[in-house]
Amino acid sequence: MLASTLKISVTWRPFWPDAIRTSSVAPGGTVLWSETQTVTLDWQTTSAEALAFVDNLHDVPALLTRGARDLVVPTAALPAALEAAIGASRVDTSLPDVIGVAYADGTRAIAVRDYAAAGHMITIVQPADFAADLARWLGGE
Repeated sequence: MLASTLKISVTWRPFWPDAIRTSSVAPGGTVLWSETQTVTLDWQTTSAEALAFVDNLHDVPALLTRGARDLVVPTAALPAALEAAIGASRVDTSLPDVIGVAYADGTRAIAVRDYAAAGHMITIVQPADFAADLARWLGGE
């Protein structure tokens, strides 16, 4: 018998329009990731983290750093992980600095910025480059 446990934490923050919901599920659980989509997880093949990331990406813009010497976060693996979680037809990698994720109401873009001299600690090694990229990204570029 496989038991399931669901833990949900809801946080309200000042000046945020909605609550922030985080969920974690033990093997075999069913999770409501959005108000319109219920997912039954097969823990042999599905990553709950990937589904939560995709759910959040719909409403939260994302900037991803890619340090050439980063051995902690393999940025290059993200498109393949997303494809495995939600299907290759929903993931667009045609541009080198954007990962697109398709939703029923449009595509969301994950901006990817490169840091050739950095490993995982980009803000330590290339702080000025990161600050400039962040300012451009926040400005809509």
